[in-house]
Amino acid sequence: MRRWLALALLVVCPLAARASDESDVLRARGALLAAEGKCNEAIPLFQRALTADPKEARAGLLLGRCQIAAKQYADAQRTLEDALRRDPNLAEADLELAIAQYHQEDFAGARASLEKARPGLTGDARFQLYDGLLLLREGKRSDGIAALQRARQIDPKLVEPTASYVEGLALENQGDRSEAEAAMDRVIATDPNGRWGTAARLRLDQWAFSRGRNYWAEVTVGYESDSNVVLRGQGVDLPSDISDAADWRTVWNINAGYEFVNTPDWGVGAALNYTGTQQHVLTDFSYDYLVGSAWVDRRLTERLSAHMQGDYAYGWVNGGNSWVSEVAATPALDWLWAVNNYTRLFGRFYWSNYYFDPDSQAAWNQEGSAPFDPDAGEARLLQSETKVYRNRDGHGEQAGVEQGFPLLALNTQLTGSVLYLRYHAQGGEYSFRGAGAWATSETLLPWRITLRTLAAFTYRGYLNNTSFENVPPFGPPPNSDNRRDQITDTEISLERPVYWDWLLVSGRWHYTHADSTVNVFDYERIIYGAYFTVRIP
Repeated sequence: MRRWLALALLVVCPLAARASDESDVLRARGALLAAEGKCNEAIPLFQRALTADPKEARAGLLLGRCQIAAKQYADAQRTLEDALRRDPNLAEADLELAIAQYHQEDFAGARASLEKARPGLTGDARFQLYDGLLLLREGKRSDGIAALQRARQIDPKLVEPTASYVEGLALENQGDRSEAEAAMDRVIATDPNGRWGTAARLRLDQWAFSRGRNYWAEVTVGYESDSNVVLRGQGVDLPSDISDAADWRTVWNINAGYEFVNTPDWGVGAALNYTGTQQHVLTDFSYDYLVGSAWVDRRLTERLSAHMQGDYAYGWVNGGNSWVSEVAATPALDWLWAVNNYTRLFGRFYWSNYYFDPDSQAAWNQEGSAPFDPDAGEARLLQSETKVYRNRDGHGEQAGVEQGFPLLALNTQLTGSVLYLRYHAQGGEYSFRGAGAWATSETLLPWRITLRTLAAFTYRGYLNNTSFENVPPFGPPPNSDNRRDQITDTEISLERPVYWDWLLVSGRWHYTHADSTVNVFDYERIIYGAYFTVRIP
């Protein structure tokens, strides 16, 4: 038995040695070609080296590097994972794997691979570069900038101009304009005629245009159709002076703001938003609505910031008749997980004042009406009580959570929220408790088209009996059932710039279904239109 084992070793060992020698030769030839920038010729040699020796791992590392250089990131990931199976201690392969994963937008996987490589490669310029890129995506701006600076100090030739360009963007977002400009100047010096230098000059031009201009402004004008301007409820007859619930209208909106303070830790600003409509036929329903806002932002930690906003709104109808005013305060806390990935906890406290007199007329409070058959004096008393009961002046509270989440592979930003609602009306009719939820998406399509969608649901459970006619028995409170509303909204819009970023054209379709236990509040509505927007970039 020993004789046969000895014979086998005499045969196998030379074969294994020859396989290892062949693999070493192929890897060395491939490495020389790769160093000369001839990865296309080197890749077949690395593949043959891997086939020749099942234990060969370094050829897999070099092959993965070539595949990364060729932007074959999925192939590189498979190659590097195989190299790490052959040699789990090949730390350089962990770094290359992190790079392949990063370029496939697998940021969690890239972070895990980078951490495996950290013990032995913190002095590597490419390690610091990708550590910085990941830190920025994770919302750790200061740490990310520091890592990019270390990458430049270790080996600028290896990481420039990428490191300076990204560092410049991060510094600008942090409010350090002079340092950001210095970073872009380094990019131009390193790559004066290349795509990096061109991009850096474009950024500097944009910053020069916006220097000292912490403001924005846009004007939108559109034309739209509304299938239910008067919010006509199911089975409710129109008044004699209104021929149709539908109408066309011209709409306009002006939105402008200025940020007085804009530092890494503080933000203070104010904004004004004005919306107006002009109905073609139902002119009594034309309205104007003005909202003034002011806010303070405070960064508490690298990821946590606080926000406080105050609003005053005033609306009027039919050219000047006061409609409503509102004062609101909105505190919020924002936690930044990564770029465009955030969680917001918010509240809203508001006080509303409606200037019009509530409707005092109902089917059951007219002289001689069934089922109460009031005389003239009783009818006037019932109408006075109804008017007081329908007074909707009051105050409300909201509390909720909002989540933003990017789908980078689909060029999409998702945002959603759930919230609790409460309103205390001076009259009993409009006090309610409720809950709501909404979700939006914004997707960048080919040809610079932006697709936006919205879905929302609101439930309101009114706390007191309704005074509006529904089905018998009806009448003054507390003879009627409580009102419950379920409101669903859906919207789809498309937008595209037609002259740089100054002029945009858009179209939208919006559907509302209000499902109410009271007919007068049970309605459907469809709005669609086209709009032009002029915007300061």
